[in-house]
Amino acid sequence: MPYPASPPPSPDTYNPSDSQSSLPSSAPAPRPRADSHVRVRPASTGFTALARGQLAPTRREAQPQLRACVEELATEQQALGEALRAFDLDAMDLPRDPSVHAAAQSMTERLADLGELRSALGAVYLDATDPRMQELVQRDSALSEYLRGLYTWCRGVLRAFVELGQGLRTLHPDWSLLRSRLDDARVFYIEELEGQIQLEVGRMRLHFPTLHAARGPLSELDAHLAELFWAAGHLGRSLEKRFG
Repeated sequence: MPYPASPPPSPDTYNPSDSQSSLPSSAPAPRPRADSHVRVRPASTGFTALARGQLAPTRREAQPQLRACVEELATEQQALGEALRAFDLDAMDLPRDPSVHAAAQSMTERLADLGELRSALGAVYLDATDPRMQELVQRDSALSEYLRGLYTWCRGVLRAFVELGQGLRTLHPDWSLLRSRLDDARVFYIEELEGQIQLEVGRMRLHFPTLHAARGPLSELDAHLAELFWAAGHLGRSLEKRFG
């Protein structure tokens, strides 16, 4: 014989605490809203941060220094161009002497090599303005040291040529002084850094797979660096030859 269904409690007799008392006494308390098992991921740094567009505070603090390095390269590039344009052998009024003419011709050829190196420096400088090149143009990076050394080397070579021109005007060039000046300036050509620069570019390529995408801003970075290394080496070999 079926039992009759119990009627639902009437609104005036229902007590919500009755349903709470039916819960097991061992039920865990609700987790506070502030409590979470989600852990905060550390801020990204280095090339990974640049690739994701996220910069840690220390990276943002370094940006003014990076801009200063690029501005320094721009100043050096402009100063070298002005110095090359100002060096005019015709304006030195050199005497019409065969030995002087031969020495002047040698200087003209070396000046052309200096101009070729400056053009290669300009191409790499334009690459350095790309934000992805930040790691490579920091003040203590191999590329920055290499570029600053090349600019210093070029200034030393030009000063040596000015002194040589003054000696040629009086038919008393000091060849030993010229060789000493050129050797002193060559110290700033740090050829050993070229391999390290290539390694750093390779590491940067791992973080930016599209670094050398066709028609991209840095699509010719490798070619520009190769031209720079070649121009620097060519100038070094050229300056070792005898003048005149």
